[in-house]
Amino acid sequence: MTPHIGECEVVLEASTPHASVAVFGGGVLLAQVLAEMRPGADETLMPAVDAALRAAGVRPAELAWVTCGAGPGGFTSLRIAAAIAKGLAHATGCGLRAVPSLALAAAARGPGRWIVTLDALRGERYAAEVTVDGLGNAFEYTYLGLLTPEAITAAVARAATGPWQAAESDANATPPRAADARGCEQLITKVDLAAWEPLYGRLAEAQARWEQSQGRPLATALHPPADG
Repeated sequence: MTPHIGECEVVLEASTPHASVAVFGGGVLLAQVLAEMRPGADETLMPAVDAALRAAGVRPAELAWVTCGAGPGGFTSLRIAAAIAKGLAHATGCGLRAVPSLALAAAARGPGRWIVTLDALRGERYAAEVTVDGLGNAFEYTYLGLLTPEAITAAVARAATGPWQAAESDANATPPRAADARGCEQLITKVDLAAWEPLYGRLAEAQARWEQSQGRPLATALHPPADG
């Protein structure tokens, strides 16, 4: 769904430590605020949401949509963004939407077919294939999962078909930005407020260590509980 002209929307993106918030009115960017999210630092994303809404002159009650970057990326920052987005949507009664974070990074790069990657640690990178048209709109998105450098090189070669020249785009060097959401309108989807979670891509390190020590998975969205 696309907001009607005149409707207001706030977008949160926090797949990397370089988080951002953007406010749109009728599809026009009204304000954007950047927020650095570092381990052990004070929480910055919620104050950034407040600052962006104030700069845009938009009250929370006037929001028609809250849109959140859906990952993959940093577990903690994605979880914070999702919690804020869901809380704001619940409190105001507006709709909740999600946009692939790697698509935001591709939209900022302009026309082409991109293999967008983001450091996932352990020698791997999250990767997605994204095609952006001549107007800067991302219209095709395929999440490729966790890839090694060799697999990324192969993905770029496979993506270079037809009129498209494919290239890797490093989302660590050019982080996804909430302000690029308008270039991803075809990939934004309405999601269920109660059930939606971002794509974390990898378990949090603390959970991975716990599962290794216990010899069993912790019941989460990535590891649903076994029946019975």
